[in-house]
Amino acid sequence: MTRHVYYRSAFLFAQTIAFLCCRGNAHDDVLHSKIYIPKSPVINLALEKALDHSITEDTHMFGPSEEMANILVVMGEILVSNNEYEEAYRVYEELLHIQENAPDNDGLAIAATLASIGHIKQAMGDFDGAFYAFSEILDLQDDALTQEDIADTLFAMGLVLLESGHYTEALEIMHDAIEAHESVPKKDLSFIASTLDYIGELCIRLGRIDDAINYWADSSNLWREMKNYNRLADTLNSIGVAYFRSEEYDTAKEIYEESIYLYKTYGNESGQDHLKIAIINYSMATNRMTSLGRITLNDEEEDSNQEEYCTASYHLNGKINEAGKYYC
Repeated sequence: MTRHVYYRSAFLFAQTIAFLCCRGNAHDDVLHSKIYIPKSPVINLALEKALDHSITEDTHMFGPSEEMANILVVMGEILVSNNEYEEAYRVYEELLHIQENAPDNDGLAIAATLASIGHIKQAMGDFDGAFYAFSEILDLQDDALTQEDIADTLFAMGLVLLESGHYTEALEIMHDAIEAHESVPKKDLSFIASTLDYIGELCIRLGRIDDAINYWADSSNLWREMKNYNRLADTLNSIGVAYFRSEEYDTAKEIYEESIYLYKTYGNESGQDHLKIAIINYSMATNRMTSLGRITLNDEEEDSNQEEYCTASYHLNGKINEAGKYYC
């Protein structure tokens, strides 16, 4: 249950914060306005950072304040960065309470807090809670919310549904995200391409391989237009996996070759893992075509007889995804 601590004045609040930085505990008998003080290994860091914000005599003496909200934002961000999700969630719940009861109710600030709660819930595996938090953003009906905000929120909801296994519903919401983004004055091609990548992912999970190839082809064109060759290589590798699942191994092999070339030509350090996956997939496709157990590619040999190498997989927006298991 959430614990509340109360402060008579800004001076007493500052004294209590200083005490917490040293001791990590709170006085429960100090009364006036509330703030949740989490018990966490990183609490000292969070509180020290919070002290960077100004504290005036009005701070939390007469109800919710912008200053207290800023302090809670800092604490929440630090807790999230240290994977202290339970504590971070309680901090953001307190922040939401302050924002919703503020005289000058700020819809954008509330939306940002709800988004943070949604991401925290998703990280905790509470997909229903995450989806509800994101959906509350769409219910705000605030004029300050732009079409871009709505598109981002729909995208986040789609990811929650994907991760929780509700693929058909996720596919519909991802399409809604792209449709919402169509009204944005300045198009963000990377947002559209990333969303198309996930739509392709959903299609392949639903067994709609041809659709997956088509959506990934559209996103690959956008990555090429943006000259983002690492992401282009990722998407091409995904297309190769789709053809591999369709048992069109010759086509898959050709696409893997282009993906490998791009990784080697433009790849950064993080792309080395992606390159390895593409080489393994190339080896698997060749093995299916020739029934050979090994292949040499530019002096790089990969053993395709090992079971762990016999899963067609790919990188999608930073995550490795298995596209069905194919054992040699």
